Amino acid sequence: ALAASNQELERRLNILAEEVNQLKNSNTQSSGELSSHSGLGYSASKVYGGQKGLSIGAYGEGIYTNKRSKREDGTKASHATNPKVDTLRAVIYLGYKFNPKWVFNSEIEIEHANEIFTEFAYMDYLHSEKLNFRAGLILNPVGLVNEFHEPTTFLSVNRPEIEQKIIPSTWRENGLGVYGTLGGFSYKAYLINGLKADGFSSDGVRGGRKKGSQAEAGDLAQVARIDYTGISNLVVGASGYYGRAGGTFASVDHSLWDLHADWTFKGLKMRALYVNSSVDAGDLSRELGLTGEDTVGEKLTGYYTEVAYNVLRNFSDSQLFPFIRYENYNTQDKVPTGFTKDLSKDRTNITYGLMLKPIERIAFKLDYVKGKNKAKTGNDSWNLGMAWHF
Repeated sequence: ALAASNQELERRLNILAEEVNQLKNSNTQSSGELSSHSGLGYSASKVYGGQKGLSIGAYGEGIYTNKRSKREDGTKASHATNPKVDTLRAVIYLGYKFNPKWVFNSEIEIEHANEIFTEFAYMDYLHSEKLNFRAGLILNPVGLVNEFHEPTTFLSVNRPEIEQKIIPSTWRENGLGVYGTLGGFSYKAYLINGLKADGFSSDGVRGGRKKGSQAEAGDLAQVARIDYTGISNLVVGASGYYGRAGGTFASVDHSLWDLHADWTFKGLKMRALYVNSSVDAGDLSRELGLTGEDTVGEKLTGYYTEVAYNVLRNFSDSQLFPFIRYENYNTQDKVPTGFTKDLSKDRTNITYGLMLKPIERIAFKLDYVKGKNKAKTGNDSWNLGMAWHF
């Protein structure tokens, strides 16, 4: 009887110890240091940080935009063009850690207050630091924003236009692959479904995303990324994508590669990206019935650089970053034979802004974007934003 009583007491103590550990883990995830797993955002990485069980995170952003159009001669028009206020994103992360090896992670997003999307939903098998496996609806590991896209982690109110039109963030597709860390380098390599070519346009490839919804799997693509992360707060790397983009006609080749760097040193932040993309656009544009300047670009290129400094670094735990970003891109850098370039697709955006973080997980943003193009029909805009994550 005494032995049975001791066994029951031991069982209850084990249950209590497990509940205490889960409670500690929950507190750590809520208030501990921020960390990223496999290039994901801080809140998206919460499920990897603790013991087995459920993990919940979130982020959101609201923006105000006031654009001002320009006349053909490039001078400012006399009035703004339909200012807008938008609850742009409200996102919930749901993850479950079955045990130290198996992890499910997902991001459910509500855009513009009434459109619901699954941004990612995948299963990981965590084999080792050097080699892990992932399958499901996954984020393409390209550029600086597509994976690490929580709005408190980039300075401007809106994402750079290059990482919307040429790298169509948020870009996610169904697939599987591997990732890991070797020495001072991290890598990813996935096999995914290709894009939908009849969604391409003269303004880029964003309309070609299938987003994991009834995605045709006959046209596949490969994507890979490598980053040097051996120095604290420095990421330097490259990514490459190649695949066939299908549609209601024969599929076409689509490729993309980028070089990127992100560095933080004390109060200084610097970031740069260059991207080069190619599309077999001649036959595609003719199949789509496009003529003249409406053609899909055969080559799409762009780059941006930005710099910011925390002017409160020596005075406060809050952060205030004045910043400037220079962005140049052309979605018709080269067009197929028989078509002509649209000069308005050769764009330059200069963004001047401020980001205030009263605490690390909350940001208020203000920026002014001076938009120009070779056709002299660009838009300037004032933008306000509020963002958070937990």
